[in-house]
Amino acid sequence: AGHSITVGKTDFRDVARGQIMATSGGFLKLIADGDGKKLLGVQIIGDGSTELVHIGQLAISSGMTVDQLAVTNFNFPTLAETYRLAALEIIDQRSRANDEKRPADELVTEPAMS
Repeated sequence: AGHSITVGKTDFRDVARGQIMATSGGFLKLIADGDGKKLLGVQIIGDGSTELVHIGQLAISSGMTVDQLAVTNFNFPTLAETYRLAALEIIDQRSRANDEKRPADELVTEPAMS
């Protein structure tokens, strides 16, 4: 049987370095377990991918979680920032999934304006 996964993707053009390079393509994907916590894999396509993949190799081999990757400081402006953004996307998906599981009366909502 298949396993549940969560994927976070960031295009190179979403970070300053990608804009400086005037890149028209390229992206980084993080693959995490279904809970969006354990990092399982990294896929990188585009210019500079060979200089980014080692970060993912280190993160996986050292057992970094998605949350740890999201709070890691990356040099600015570099394409390595895509790791943080992809991790934040997974965390956002995890948060939305948790909200969907909670009863509506437990969700925090903004008070109505009168």
